[in-house]
Amino acid sequence: LEKSLYGLKQASANWYDMLRKALEERGFHESNSDACVFLKKDMIVLVYVDDCILISTKNKIIEDFLASLSNGPENFIFTDEGKLDKYLGVEIQKHQEGNGFTLTQPFLIERILQAASIDTRMTNSRPTP
Repeated sequence: LEKSLYGLKQASANWYDMLRKALEERGFHESNSDACVFLKKDMIVLVYVDDCILISTKNKIIEDFLASLSNGPENFIFTDEGKLDKYLGVEIQKHQEGNGFTLTQPFLIERILQAASIDTRMTNSRPTP
């Protein structure tokens, strides 16, 4: 498997198949709308290339899940990158109160405004309802 993961053209497909199988064995199912989103009652796993975002209401659920993958037959090795504040160009800000998040793409917005020759100093920063 190591050669398959690092030395061959189909390495990414083999890694994804191995991860998908491991997730399905732990009760996850693929989202109907996106093959890189795996759902379970108390957790969501988002996959992009070899990065995963784990979402749950309780840290213990994530810790137990990671332990099962690390100690299971797959022997996955993980690196915790800490608090998630940006992913694939999307900025993620957790609300101070409540359980919500704000997602923004300021770099994309700036690029669109520049392409349309709109002076960003003249724009209104009020959110759209």
